[in-house]
Amino acid sequence: WQVIPFLKGIAGTGKSTVIKVIQKLYGARDIGVLSNNMEKQFGASTIFDKKVFIIPEMKGDFTLDVAVFQSMVTGEEVSLAVKHESPRVGKWTVPGIMAG
Repeated sequence: WQVIPFLKGIAGTGKSTVIKVIQKLYGARDIGVLSNNMEKQFGASTIFDKKVFIIPEMKGDFTLDVAVFQSMVTGEEVSLAVKHESPRVGKWTVPGIMAG
């Protein structure tokens, strides 16, 4: 399908509630969280092996590389830098949801 849900709205409209419900469906170790201030070069590699990822508060200055994000959404092959290790390479299979 090559889409990712993005919950957009003003404060108090239930975006965080939806994110919390999704978090309850998975174990804590199975959830990857990308914060707005994550490390641009290494951030996405931390969620490569999760069952789901969330971006709980996406703002205009979100630092994830656009090409990497597009590959994540479309399920293409990605090569993600890992600090002091070889890059993680493989097809992206982790679904996600964003709010902002």
